Amino acid sequence: MDIAVGYIHEMYSGLSTDTEEAAIEARARAARLDLAETVILPRDYYLPFLRLYQVLHRTGAKVVIVPTAEHVWVGRRGLTERARVEIVAPPATWEIGARWTVGAR
Repeated sequence: MDIAVGYIHEMYSGLSTDTEEAAIEARARAARLDLAETVILPRDYYLPFLRLYQVLHRTGAKVVIVPTAEHVWVGRRGLTERARVEIVAPPATWEIGARWTVGAR
């Protein structure tokens, strides 16, 4: 079973973080992933992707689960070099090594 971490950045939260965390947990169960922890960062957190990478390293996770793509959009290129990204809504998966064209969304 692959290890996953959840990731919520409050700057991009549309719902309560409790609701988003529950959605991440449901996605992990549906995908048969072992959810090690969910990182919830406040709006003004400095270097949010550094925190995510630290948790990925510490837990050995190969998957990041996010409520929406916006939570990781700005760092998607580097993140998909390290982990698979599972997006809750709309449902999507970005595989490790995904290639991104300029302006793609």
